[in-house]
Amino acid sequence: MADQLIQRFDPLFSTEASMIPPASNVDATVFAAVPLQLYIETKDKRYLDIGQQMADKQWTLPDNNNKATAKAFADNGYSWHTRLWIDDMFMITAAQAQAYRATGDNKYIDRAAKEMVMYLDSLQQPNGLFYHAPDVPFFWGRGDGWMAAGMAELLRSLPKDNEYRARIMKGYQTMMASLLKYQGESGMWHQLIDDPASWEETSATDENAEIHDNDRQYYLDRKRITGDMHGQAPVIWCATALIRKE
Repeated sequence: MADQLIQRFDPLFSTEASMIPPASNVDATVFAAVPLQLYIETKDKRYLDIGQQMADKQWTLPDNNNKATAKAFADNGYSWHTRLWIDDMFMITAAQAQAYRATGDNKYIDRAAKEMVMYLDSLQQPNGLFYHAPDVPFFWGRGDGWMAAGMAELLRSLPKDNEYRARIMKGYQTMMASLLKYQGESGMWHQLIDDPASWEETSATDENAEIHDNDRQYYLDRKRITGDMHGQAPVIWCATALIRKE
């Protein structure tokens, strides 16, 4: 399977180079996690060049970006991709943590940790769960899953002496304790975690990951997809965690 992944990626160095997404937002830049993993496994520097460049661009404000919010975040040491949507804390963290694992350069894990603390302080509520965004006060199932996965990935590699580790661990443990209280008898969570009237679903599907003037009905109306990769991926994450443990 590793060989198949390498073979599928190889055209991105030539005939399919245009398929590598520009580092314009978190959804595009999370792609960096793939070539960085391939570098970790193969030590082929071509993969490192792609992945590291994308991870660096998450923290390098383009000269033509005149958005005041992006500049403010960049000036204060945060990613210019910052939106304060819970989705971001998997997308940003995955790229930066992988860059740290591939290079050993602390700047990548330090960036991710600082960013995570800002999201914790901005979005985590007293019950341990996370609003979708500061102005969207709903505990969206998949979105909270992004936070859970992002914190786990970060803590897996965050050095013990990192200044942000204790804060992130506290936020993670608080969330895990809260999630246990909302888990349904089937073992699943609801599309809106604290709303038992909303449907159970493995990924809490949101087709475009877009935020509008969301209300409760917005989440309830999302299409339910059988075989959604957002639900399959956590099974793969779990399997790889078990392999690492062995």
